Amino acid sequence: MAQTYGKSDSSLIDRQLTISSVFAPYFGDNGYKFNNDGSIRVFSLDNGTLAGYNENSVVYSPVTLVGNSGNDYTLAYNQAMFARIQKTLEQDTPIANLAAQWARQQIEEVFIPTHDVYSINKVVAARENGQVVRIAAVNNTVRLPLAFAKAVMKVKNKGGQVQRMVALVSSTYAAELADQITFTGSDAGYGDGINKSFLGRLKGVTCVEVPDHYFPQALGTKPQGGTGDWGQVHVLVADKKAILNVTPKMRPEDYVVITKVPGFSGSEVQLRDRGDTFVLVKKAGAIATVEQGADVGTSSASTTNTLMPTTGTSKAATTAL
Repeated sequence: MAQTYGKSDSSLIDRQLTISSVFAPYFGDNGYKFNNDGSIRVFSLDNGTLAGYNENSVVYSPVTLVGNSGNDYTLAYNQAMFARIQKTLEQDTPIANLAAQWARQQIEEVFIPTHDVYSINKVVAARENGQVVRIAAVNNTVRLPLAFAKAVMKVKNKGGQVQRMVALVSSTYAAELADQITFTGSDAGYGDGINKSFLGRLKGVTCVEVPDHYFPQALGTKPQGGTGDWGQVHVLVADKKAILNVTPKMRPEDYVVITKVPGFSGSEVQLRDRGDTFVLVKKAGAIATVEQGADVGTSSASTTNTLMPTTGTSKAATTAL
C-alpha cells in the first residue's frame, strides 16, 4: 500500500468490538489428563444389587460381579491460521509490531468466538432426552424465570448442584431477566477479573451472557403431535462436572512470528488452536436447555451457525411453557 501524503496516518487499528471467552473461564478438564496423542479412556464401574441382609446366613446373595465400561475421548478440534505480511506493508503502515498486533486481532475476532461456538454447540447437541424446556416467546417476564427454574430443576434431578452450575444465557433472554438476576457484594470484581460477560446469579446459579448467535437453532426434535421444529436455544444450564473442556494443547496465544522466511520478503505468522469439549457419558443428564419453540402445526426454518467449524445433531424431549 503506497503512502498517502498530506494526510495524517493513525497508529491505532480499527478493530471489531469483541468479548473474551464465555466458555473457557467456567468449564475445565475436571482433572482428566489426556495422553500425548490427544486421547483418553474414561472408565465407569457397574453398580451392585442392593438386598436385605440375612444375619442367620453365611452365604451372601446376590453377589455382583463388578464390571467396567470405557468411553474414549479424542481431541478433534484442531484449527490453524497461517499468514504472510510483506515487508512493504510493514513499512507503509505506521503500526508498531504489526505482525503481533495482527495475530492478537485474529485471536480476539476469530479464534476465541469460533472455539466458544464450537463448545456450546457440542454441549447442546449432547444433552439427554427430556432435558429441554420449551418456551413460546422470550418477552414474557413471568414465564422466563419459570423456564429458567425448570431447567435448573432438571439438572438438579440428575444430581447437579446449584453451586457448580453455570447458565449460559443469550443476550435477548438476559435483557428480559435483568430484574431477576442478582449481583451481590461477594460477586464484586468477578466480572472484571474473570469474564466481563458475567451477569450475576439467578436461583443461585452463575449466569453468563452469550451473544444470541453463539447458540444453535433447531437442533431438537419436533414437538409431539406437531410439525414445527424447535427454535433458538436461549439458555444452557450445566453442572461443571458434566463437561470436559480440554485446555488447548496448542494455544493461539502462543503464536509464532517468523521474520526470515525463505523466498519471501516479510514475516510469517502461525497460529494454532487444538483442544476439545466433551460431555461425560454418565453425567450427560446434568445439562438442560431453554429453547424457543415453534407453535404446533407450524414450520420454522433451521439456521446454521456460520462460526462453527463442525456441527452436531441432538435429541430432545420437552417441557412446554
